[in-house]
Amino acid sequence: MTTSQTGPGRRPEEDFETDPESEEAAGCRDSTVLSLEGVSKRYGPVQANHNITIDFRAGEIHAVVGENGSGKSTMLGVASGTVVPDEGTV
Repeated sequence: MTTSQTGPGRRPEEDFETDPESEEAAGCRDSTVLSLEGVSKRYGPVQANHNITIDFRAGEIHAVVGENGSGKSTMLGVASGTVVPDEGTV
């Protein structure tokens, strides 16, 4: 069973068949939806991010944890396209 409902109240799991182990669901989870390759960003003398490489696949949940000033917001800014990296690709 699949659904075409969109908007508020739609649950992400409704994008898949009822069986989360179905081929459709498994194929979507294995696909990379965002990739950072060798991303570095500097603000003057401060190195905010250095050579970050990570792939995000559909269905994964991630947490970005670190001390103040460790580059979390910069990495998310680069990933979202609001910050331009000095090196690397998104």
